[in-house]
Amino acid sequence: MSKKEKLIRICVLGASFSGKSTLCNRFINNNFEWIYEPTIEVGIFRKLINITEDEEHKQYCMMQIEDLFPINHPYLQMPKGTNSDVDNMMSYYDLVLGNKRSGEKKKSNEKVLFKETFIHGYMYIYDMNSLASLEELEKVIEYVHIREEKEAGKKKSGLAAKILVGTKKDICPQQSPIPANKIEQLKKKYNLLSRKVSALTNSEVKEVFLDLARNAMDRSSGADGGQDSESEEESSGFFSFLGCGKREKEGEKEKSGCLIS
Repeated sequence: MSKKEKLIRICVLGASFSGKSTLCNRFINNNFEWIYEPTIEVGIFRKLINITEDEEHKQYCMMQIEDLFPINHPYLQMPKGTNSDVDNMMSYYDLVLGNKRSGEKKKSNEKVLFKETFIHGYMYIYDMNSLASLEELEKVIEYVHIREEKEAGKKKSGLAAKILVGTKKDICPQQSPIPANKIEQLKKKYNLLSRKVSALTNSEVKEVFLDLARNAMDRSSGADGGQDSESEEESSGFFSFLGCGKREKEGEKEKSGCLIS
């Protein structure tokens, strides 16, 4: 990657069947998969794009796109400590939604394929034909918003760019169960960009990634360079925010689970 090409890390979040992996596949490979395969681990992709789309005044950025497991994955409904897979998945989500780095040091001889950097943009995915997919997403949007407000000026990561993306607009969009004013309220409350896309017809797929990349580039160039301290004032993890993983006080009983929805 040339020094002139800025790395933009994008995390794609959404419920199962929302179409986030299909959207990523269409953008990265220009391909549409008819067979649904649930996301069981993080998919990481890179694509070099010219965000100006101007052949005379090109400005390239390398998009590192991370397609996360669904926000309603069964493991995320389980209590912390159930097993290592559950804990690892919850820890990864806390890192992503908290916009923190793991702090793990790579061995000197270990080849680093994907750079662990701060997240520059969140892509919030919902199915336009499923109100539940949007409702499950709202807690994630709310947490990131509250966490960023609380940590304003304290972290180098600053405010990430965010876009709310409605998928499957090719399926009777006029009959969507989601009220139009609901989307407008979320956009205004959380300062979100938004688009409606179709991975099937390839409608506005490239545009949604360009919107987020451009906004992330603008925010990154204007970052104030906070202290990035792990102070006590910083927000607790996402699952603590939801009230998950706590033991009952009496007799160390079974840990409580948590439903994101």
